[in-house]
Amino acid sequence: MINDLKALAIFAETARLASFRKAAKKLSLSPSVVSYHISQLERKLKTPLMYRSTRKLSLTSQGQVLYQHAAGMVAKANEGMNSLLSCDGALSGDLTVTIPSALTRSPINRRIAEFSKSYPGVSLRLIYTDIRQDLIAQSIDIAIRAGDLEDSSLKSKRIGKIKRKLVCSPEFLDDKDIPLHPRDLKNWSWIWFELMPKFRKLISAHGEKFLLNYESNISVDSVEAMTELCCLGLGLASPPDFLVKDYLERGILVEPLPNWKLEKVAVSALWHKNSQADKKVRAFLDFVQGEGSEVVLEEM
Repeated sequence: MINDLKALAIFAETARLASFRKAAKKLSLSPSVVSYHISQLERKLKTPLMYRSTRKLSLTSQGQVLYQHAAGMVAKANEGMNSLLSCDGALSGDLTVTIPSALTRSPINRRIAEFSKSYPGVSLRLIYTDIRQDLIAQSIDIAIRAGDLEDSSLKSKRIGKIKRKLVCSPEFLDDKDIPLHPRDLKNWSWIWFELMPKFRKLISAHGEKFLLNYESNISVDSVEAMTELCCLGLGLASPPDFLVKDYLERGILVEPLPNWKLEKVAVSALWHKNSQADKKVRAFLDFVQGEGSEVVLEEM
């Protein structure tokens, strides 16, 4: 029975990583030992669990069924061990987090630094990317995401908001009439960040709201690229305030409608339901949100 549990754990890790070599490295075993345990499991169950080739590994239908149970077993075992960790802050183990690249220079990094200093036993891997990662397929523990969330089986928690600025270069503004209302911007060129919709909600100093739809002849998959192209005079953009604070102070960018503000973008954390008891996840979430703070991602 004990050997079966070990084989199931090895099988679950191999299936998760879709690689004997990666599983062996993760488990500190040799690929031959990993292969042996899975072969023994197949022999005992009298059914193939994996299709193997020199380039690819995939599960059979029987393997997919077994993987659901084996992965659940491993997750429960990890939860049990995490629940027995002492309460003196001695957390340990790996924690992988994906974060939008737009937040590379945001105040959230101070929170992450505080977490790492408080829990030096946690090996923290941070992936800054604007590509939305698959948490399960890519073995990610937590995702920080901006904007509306799609329906999913993941747990989520609102951790803050991003304050944005509507900006353009002075050169871009020179040959245009001074705008008095967001509707005056309707036919202006915009630089579209592909992960956001093609509209912006603006709010005046008096509380008036206006939904501005726009078109664009240039799109980017990076907020920082959008900001730099805006500096070069290619159009309007709406980057986070912490990315353009210096540009505004130096006059490289200006606000065409200074009396109107953009609606803030919600920022949320997502994580696996089965990691609810993981103290590393809970501790990280506590740090990135901060006590009683809903807007920790704004420039402070």
